[in-house]
Amino acid sequence: MRKHPQLARIQDKLEDLGAGRLADMDAAGIDMQVLSHTVPGAEALPAAQAVDVVRQTNDDLAEVIAAHPHRFAGFAALPMRDPQAAATELQRTVGTLGFCGAMINGLIDGRFLDHPDFAPLLSTAADLSVPLYLHPSFSAAAGGTDLLRRTAADSGRSAGHRRLGSVESPHRTAT
Repeated sequence: MRKHPQLARIQDKLEDLGAGRLADMDAAGIDMQVLSHTVPGAEALPAAQAVDVVRQTNDDLAEVIAAHPHRFAGFAALPMRDPQAAATELQRTVGTLGFCGAMINGLIDGRFLDHPDFAPLLSTAADLSVPLYLHPSFSAAAGGTDLLRRTAADSGRSAGHRRLGSVESPHRTAT
């Protein structure tokens, strides 16, 4: 993956899912992190391609979590351009992989999450009692969709969409 010259240090930290991250967590007094994918998310991919990419991304994340299950939890990546597939993947990742919710990046083809198309996903999340973390992203008015597509193309589609980052959990255990 190509690194941005000014952001290389941050990229390196995001990509470190082992000893360096755990040491940083310990130094900051963080007991648990909820890991997730980084932008651009699967929202930048065609629906048919996104289903396979997020499934592999989530399986990869599950392996990372399994290596440190008391330190890491996971938010699923979802193929949001296919809301029914997104609901199915949320069910799989929570039910089979043990994830604690999902992260969604901003608008999906100019639609907000309250659009009727996303009712299957919202219903599934409610049935599972898991959160959908809405990560801010580029607005459609600012050309965000085109920017995400260009970024995805620049980063190499499969490698770029399988990178994993983190969101720190607001719930820390006492140490």
